[in-house]
Amino acid sequence: MLNPATGEPVGTHAYADREDLEQALEAAARGFKAWRQVSAYDRGKILRKAADLLRSRADEIARTMTIEQGKPLAEAKGETLGAADTIGSPRRVSAPTAASFRPAPTA
Repeated sequence: MLNPATGEPVGTHAYADREDLEQALEAAARGFKAWRQVSAYDRGKILRKAADLLRSRADEIARTMTIEQGKPLAEAKGETLGAADTIGSPRRVSAPTAASFRPAPTA
């Protein structure tokens, strides 16, 4: 990766081949099967933890985004905090009352 402002190298990343893609898709399918067994309440706790981690690392993430993309630092931090808010938003639904939600009957 190159800093778009200076052209200087700032990092490296791995390339994936078709086999890597297949393995990732299989892992995602296994993960989905496990995730759908987790209660809404527990999912909310997990997502809240992820949002809290993003918030606690927002400055570091924003600096990295600025170096990699040339994005203004304030914009990068706002984007990071916005992502944390989006990830953390299910907590409003994951309260114990979430178990009372049922699909609407169909006609």
